[in-house]
Amino acid sequence: MEKPILIVCVDRDNDIGEKLGIKGPIFGRKNNLEVAKNLALKDPEESDANSLFGAIKEFDDLKKQNQKVCIATLLGDKKLGIVSDSQISEQLEEVIKKYNPKKAIFVSDGAEDEYVLPIIQSKIELLSIKKIVVKQSSQLESGYYVALKFFKELVHDPQTSKLVLGIPAIIFVLYAIFGSLAWRIVFGIIGIYLIIKGFHLEKFVDAFIGELNAT
Repeated sequence: MEKPILIVCVDRDNDIGEKLGIKGPIFGRKNNLEVAKNLALKDPEESDANSLFGAIKEFDDLKKQNQKVCIATLLGDKKLGIVSDSQISEQLEEVIKKYNPKKAIFVSDGAEDEYVLPIIQSKIELLSIKKIVVKQSSQLESGYYVALKFFKELVHDPQTSKLVLGIPAIIFVLYAIFGSLAWRIVFGIIGIYLIIKGFHLEKFVDAFIGELNAT
């Protein structure tokens, strides 16, 4: 039996689920079309509706070419990162188990969803990638998603937020308290940090702090 080509649409931050109160995966053309219509009526400016319609069009085009094809939409989570990507991975496994596709065409509404590409490629071979962006605002759309992704990663990733948000915040507080003297304090702290990292003194510092705590 010939295996179908999977048209897979991904909403990584789960705008669809949040606005319509549904869970993924969304199977089949009929269900995806219904969701696309409801989403467009709920929020006409929602770009995920465009990607859903784009995925359905891709499905119909392949059907006209007498290709065996199936379609599914994966919904992530508003908590971007491990939570959203884990859900997408689990839903993709469910879709593959149901349809047993040979290859997939990935349909995205912008740069945000492209971060799930490694997840999809690890489970099924990609035949093509389709980005559905409103023509008159393609640059703005892509720039918006890149900026939004960057900001969300800063907020939700503890390591990144400490470095990019935490350190500048400390500098601002020190400057507010000590004025120009704060720069000497900041450069001194940075110098100490670089010495510790440069000479690999982390274990020595940890041991020293441990002894101080013990006393």
